[in-house]
Amino acid sequence: MRWLPVALLVCTATSPAVAGPIETVQYRTTLRTDQPVIALPASNPGETAYSLGGNPAFGVVVTNSPEWQSATPVYPGAGFSNIETGGFTPFTRSDRLDDLNVAGNGRYALDVELRDAVGNVAVVSFSGQFETGWWEGHAFAWLLFDTIPSPDGAGIPPEPIPPSASAWLGQTRYNVRLDNGWAPTYRQNEDGTWSEVWYPADSVPVRNGGYWTEGSGSFHATLTPVQTPEPSTLLLSGIGACGLWFTRRRSRC
Repeated sequence: MRWLPVALLVCTATSPAVAGPIETVQYRTTLRTDQPVIALPASNPGETAYSLGGNPAFGVVVTNSPEWQSATPVYPGAGFSNIETGGFTPFTRSDRLDDLNVAGNGRYALDVELRDAVGNVAVVSFSGQFETGWWEGHAFAWLLFDTIPSPDGAGIPPEPIPPSASAWLGQTRYNVRLDNGWAPTYRQNEDGTWSEVWYPADSVPVRNGGYWTEGSGSFHATLTPVQTPEPSTLLLSGIGACGLWFTRRRSRC
């Protein structure tokens, strides 16, 4: 019967791994900062306004996705989805935008909740720094990611690391990778493959009551189910490994 543990291990090695579906997953997000909250100019559900540098005339409106939304593949048959996680809209009371040169920063915290069709819920959290401001008539906002230190003597500048995390929904693990900017769209090529397409989107300042605002800091995340062994496969692997250990121990006695 020494062949039995080996057979079990062979079976587990050839058993297919499975990845959970994208279409049945929903998400919602909560994005916040460590700066003081003010009432205006936030006006829509899911928006919160923060002043920067103790100046209520300058700050940022943070946008969340508070309601559950469906994650859909980026194109038919794709194994991942791009989800909108929120964004920063700088604001100012100044009417002299062309002469305005102001910037502020702080820390952000982002929670991404995931839910599958049977009600399993998981949360992945990100945190870091952000920078926003106005310069030469336009606003800017972006997340500041951690960096990879360069090897000694390589002469290569540090590179940013888009933060990533993972969460389990039932038996499926989902990877979530955060990134700056609007998510790309996809176009089908003549050979049937799909390619990323980026369209220029130049925002402009908009008058909002007594404020100027400009939506310039959108953020998205890539949601990908990861292939994981089925529970029965893991059980067979454990039985096979224990059997090999027991067989080898008996042969030495």
